[in-house]
Amino acid sequence: MTKQKYSITSINHLDYKHLRQICALVSIPEYNVRKGDFGGYIASYDCLSQDDECWVDKEACVFEGSQVKDSAYISGHAEIRDFCIIQQNAMVLDYAIVAGYSHLCDFALVKDSAFVYDSFVSNFSRITKNAKILDRAVVKGFSSVTDNAIIKGDILIHGHSIVNSSCLIKHKHDIVQHKSFTMFYDIYGELVLNKHFEEETLDQTEVESAKNSLNKPTS
Repeated sequence: MTKQKYSITSINHLDYKHLRQICALVSIPEYNVRKGDFGGYIASYDCLSQDDECWVDKEACVFEGSQVKDSAYISGHAEIRDFCIIQQNAMVLDYAIVAGYSHLCDFALVKDSAFVYDSFVSNFSRITKNAKILDRAVVKGFSSVTDNAIIKGDILIHGHSIVNSSCLIKHKHDIVQHKSFTMFYDIYGELVLNKHFEEETLDQTEVESAKNSLNKPTS
């Protein structure tokens, strides 16, 4: 039988009365948790594994159906909702929210006020500030999605891609390695961007030209 590393106390969350605060029964040096320290709030023992170093800290919340395991770490006022899996060395910090069957693994990081819904984030990807990853999007590799960027739909962001400012990318895209998308571009439809765009070379004319090419009749 696995030795328990935490217990669920009778202390309810102020806003989510069905969540109760946890208390460490052993020290977890990796996250500076000492035996007797209080952690965040969870719905049940199914939400946080008793194995390894995973931990829910501070005011963070894990709702029924979601799982935090391995060495994953949830802290700040972060919320893990619906049926998400946060595993390996993934972290969700600050006011970030992960919901809707999302899956975070490897060394993925979601922080600030970022929002991930029904999507997959892995490897060393970073989702920060007010970025949103939505509706089956995949972000992996060393990718960074930040600022007010929105990635939505069946999109793969990978390699060393950077998506920032108020960029909106949606529907079917394959954003391949070493790309940088910035400013206020709305890139959508069935585009496959296979050119090495950088901030100084990607202008609105190129974007409009790519969009218009979608409307040309095929021979």
